[in-house]
Amino acid sequence: DFECGNDVELSFTKNGKWMGIAFRIQKEALGGQALYPHVLVKNCAVEFNFGQRAEPYCSILPGFTFIQHLPLSERIRGTIGPKSKAECE
Repeated sequence: DFECGNDVELSFTKNGKWMGIAFRIQKEALGGQALYPHVLVKNCAVEFNFGQRAEPYCSILPGFTFIQHLPLSERIRGTIGPKSKAECE
């Protein structure tokens, strides 16, 4: 939630159930940079719907917007990865 004053609130849902606020970060600490979703898991499969599917997996929370539904002018491109493994650190 970027609309709650000077703080950004990060929260999660699991199968449509709101899990609560996980983190609060001051907007100024972000330095105008974007936040991107990340998931780190081991030995399991995860599937996401950022709005590319016609139907959501579960009901959508009020005020929520799928990333896929944002106009291109409001999206911020992430860092472009290396073209080959040789260019990796």
